[in-house]
Amino acid sequence: MAKKIRVWDGSAWQDVAPALPYTAVHSAQASMPSTAVDGQIWLDTDASVPSTTVTRWYKLPAAGTTTLSGNDDNSIPLAYTPGYEQVFLNGTLLSRSAADYTATTGTSIVLSSAIVAGDIVEVICPLQITTTDTYTQSAANNKFVQNTGYFAAGKNKIINGDFGVWQRGNSFTSSSVNEYSADRWRTEGYSLSTVISRQSFAPGQTDVPNNPLYFCRVTTNAAISSGQSWAFMQRIEAPADMFAEASTTLTLSFWVKAVSGTIAADTFTFGDLIYSTGNPTITTSWQKIIYTYTTSSSSYMGFYPIYLINLASGKPAISIDIANVQLEIGNQATQFQTATGTIQGELAACQRYYFRSYANSAYQRFSQGMAQSTTGVYTIMNLPVEMRTIPTAIDYPTVSSNFCVWDGVTITNCTALGIDANSKNVIGITGTVSSGLTQYRYYQLMAQGSSTSAYIGVSAEL
Repeated sequence: MAKKIRVWDGSAWQDVAPALPYTAVHSAQASMPSTAVDGQIWLDTDASVPSTTVTRWYKLPAAGTTTLSGNDDNSIPLAYTPGYEQVFLNGTLLSRSAADYTATTGTSIVLSSAIVAGDIVEVICPLQITTTDTYTQSAANNKFVQNTGYFAAGKNKIINGDFGVWQRGNSFTSSSVNEYSADRWRTEGYSLSTVISRQSFAPGQTDVPNNPLYFCRVTTNAAISSGQSWAFMQRIEAPADMFAEASTTLTLSFWVKAVSGTIAADTFTFGDLIYSTGNPTITTSWQKIIYTYTTSSSSYMGFYPIYLINLASGKPAISIDIANVQLEIGNQATQFQTATGTIQGELAACQRYYFRSYANSAYQRFSQGMAQSTTGVYTIMNLPVEMRTIPTAIDYPTVSSNFCVWDGVTITNCTALGIDANSKNVIGITGTVSSGLTQYRYYQLMAQGSSTSAYIGVSAEL
């Protein structure tokens, strides 16, 4: 759309040019005015937009005049919205509040002092646009969430709330306790037989907003024994001042559904050890659960536990899907966003607590160093991000069938691995063999050529 500002030059409408006079009437409307005066400006607009007219009323009144009304010296009628007019006497703006004039009718203005011969009066008259379908401040406050950082990276205190990072694998069947599955997510309490796995949303689904790719499925295979409890939870780092005397309001929100059937209300609770609440009945349709509560200093243990699923004594087995978990400061659940806002950032945030290196091909190299003796090597592994603390443990599959050391000529299978870490960025890995190494010779710690399951995991979890 190419619209122009045009000025009446006395005979025709012309495109705006510096030489044309900018005086008299200024109008914004969709159709060309049928009559015009010298210097009139026409803003050619779409018919669908509101229009407004600003007039400049110019007159040399007779001496002794106190009331201004009617047409000016250019035949422009005086018309204004009371309270929005500007009255100039010989170029000086008169004050409405100081009672230099009175303007209440919209068509006349009464001056406090009579006109002196030769005085010039100008009135600038902006007519107000009538608006419809507007919100009051109260209505807007109720409808919209104030933007106080809710849509910025860092508002979500849960890392991997979209279940997009699974460095340890995509499915876990276990009866152990305190075991991690999806990054940052762990079980706690009773040694309950469970299956925890990554599931994919169907492309184009609309049940859970923001187009998540994955959700987590948690299935418990037995009821909770008397006097026991079991939880699926995340331990988060939080500053101690969040739990000071001046408590902090937090809002936990997530999407949930049953894999089949229904799960009765209060079958599980969520929150933390101090504050928790029951859920509504869970069906096979996705629904959003929101819980707001206030922390206290007794919640803080050097970390803050969020119990997403907390099964108490006597509760039955469940199979449940969970997506888009968010914990934020404030009393409202805002639009979901991951802790970092990007896939790369979320992976790096997870690797601050745990990092796993996989063998993607035969003889994949994990680390390199030298032989300390004929039966042992000391190697160095660089970590992708600085870990939360200096790691003290590594995890790996069966050593004898997965790991070897190589000096460029001879491959020797390992019998044991160990960690010797003194840095958050680099760790030392020791490899033990039966015999045959040359002391001080360069070696690489690698996956065996036939291994497809070798990995080394480094943990700095809370």
